[in-house]
Amino acid sequence: MATNSARSLLAACTIGALVPITAYPAGAAARAALRPASAGSCPVQPISGTYFDHSGVAHGFVYADGKYKTIDDPGASARQGGTYGAGINDSGEVVGFYYDKAGMSHGFIDKEGAFTRVDAPGAGTGNGQGTLVWSVTDSGALVGDVIGSTGLAHGFVDSGGAFTTLTDPEAAKVDQKTTNPYLSGFPNWGTFALGEVGATVWGFYVDSKGVTHGFLYQRKQWETVDDPSAPLVPLGGTTLGGVNKSGEAAGYYADRNGVFHGYVESNGTFSTLNDPEAGTKTGQGTELGFVTNAGSVVGDYVDSKETTYTFVYRDGSYSTLPSPAGSTGTIPYATPPGERC
Repeated sequence: MATNSARSLLAACTIGALVPITAYPAGAAARAALRPASAGSCPVQPISGTYFDHSGVAHGFVYADGKYKTIDDPGASARQGGTYGAGINDSGEVVGFYYDKAGMSHGFIDKEGAFTRVDAPGAGTGNGQGTLVWSVTDSGALVGDVIGSTGLAHGFVDSGGAFTTLTDPEAAKVDQKTTNPYLSGFPNWGTFALGEVGATVWGFYVDSKGVTHGFLYQRKQWETVDDPSAPLVPLGGTTLGGVNKSGEAAGYYADRNGVFHGYVESNGTFSTLNDPEAGTKTGQGTELGFVTNAGSVVGDYVDSKETTYTFVYRDGSYSTLPSPAGSTGTIPYATPPGERC
């Protein structure tokens, strides 16, 4: 199976957990932007993401009105991992990425069942290399990552076919997996762009020591986001999952025992959120993917039996979402931007 760059990529999705996934602990990593079924003027809206079947193959999905619609790019190879669903916009366009027979990743745009392939300039053609698309704005701009032939990742924004590459100045300059045996299973190094709100792009990067840091990029200025509780050690650090219109951010970090903890950051203040059902052993815990404009927080947790569940936190209570039949867990990624009220 192809190695992803972001925590098993959606756990293959974020370093440490990005998740196409990758080399983070199983079940780790997830990005989500979801709302509880009852949220006053903000009812549950279509949710896009990824689920895994019992053979470990990934499938994209859109969840609405209590039903799941499966998304499988026709070019995807089940042997290499399958199709990963990610973002969705108000028009219902779904984006994500898939792995072909050679293990190379390609981004895709799904418009009512018609798939368009996205290959960013500079994408490598080997196993674990290629293009990852994470989000799509209402104007059609894409945000994602390109992994070149050296294994180093760079973020990008694609506006109408014009690609702008993003490389955090503090990110590792070379892929060090081959020179540091301890990090041989680590996801690709570099900069990972995950989304955009207004003129701000967010994501995370991995520095030359193997430590993950969140970032915000606006007007050619970079800002690093580190939860003060996150240990700055190899395979440790802070992942930034999502940002709302008010500038509140949500993400997660792993403690020194490898247990994940979610956080919400507002005006420089970090608040930790741990789902009460989350496990407390290495590779278990809570990960937050998004905080909506209404203040709901969406994420996932891995329980003591190594099972991953999606949850919504609102007004002090946690609500677990159902999983599709035949799946071993879901990783929701987004709701349409216009619906994040």
